[in-house]
Amino acid sequence: MLEHRYPLSIVPEKQCQSSSHSEGEHNGHIKWSFIAGHARNLLHFFVEDWFLSAMLGILTAIFSICIDVMIEYLNHYRMALYEYAKQHTDYMAFGTWLGYVTILTGLASFICFAFGRQAVGSGIPEVKVIIHGFTLHNYLTLRTLIVKMITVTMAIGAGIPVGKEGPFVHIGAIVANILSKATATCRFNSFFSNEGRSMEMLSIGCAVGIACTFSAPAGG
Repeated sequence: MLEHRYPLSIVPEKQCQSSSHSEGEHNGHIKWSFIAGHARNLLHFFVEDWFLSAMLGILTAIFSICIDVMIEYLNHYRMALYEYAKQHTDYMAFGTWLGYVTILTGLASFICFAFGRQAVGSGIPEVKVIIHGFTLHNYLTLRTLIVKMITVTMAIGAGIPVGKEGPFVHIGAIVANILSKATATCRFNSFFSNEGRSMEMLSIGCAVGIACTFSAPAGG
């Protein structure tokens, strides 16, 4: 009786230990999955929302500073040529001033016509159309961004009385679109998984463009 009773008393205890051990492993796996899921969501929040918004502001501000510096150089050269020509005759000074403006403006127009016709104008009407859900091809591309920056610099540096408020709304929207596409191609793609969030990013880009133009982050 004791020989049969002893193993019967041991088997249930081993089964209880193994079942409790498996339940502990299962609970630990659920707890770790819960923590990992929250950590992944937190990482997505910082990387896709705050980080991209900061990158949008930083890149647009860098572009604004580069354009301002180049405009200052062009204005300096224009005044230097004018003062040099004025030492000879007033007619030569007038011709130098007129030729400088004409050459830079004509070159800017040629670059727009040859390389990026979507960069013509301020770009605000086109961006408004895109935000309202319509598709305009090649208006938010890297090529349009480069052409826009070069031609805006030439036009303002030549002395044409135009501002960079409108063009920088377009530039901010282009930078936002490029960042959106770059995020959609990587593994952190949940933030821009729908069209509404992309349109929201374009709106942020427009505000960043105005803020960089007037150096007023609160205004943006």
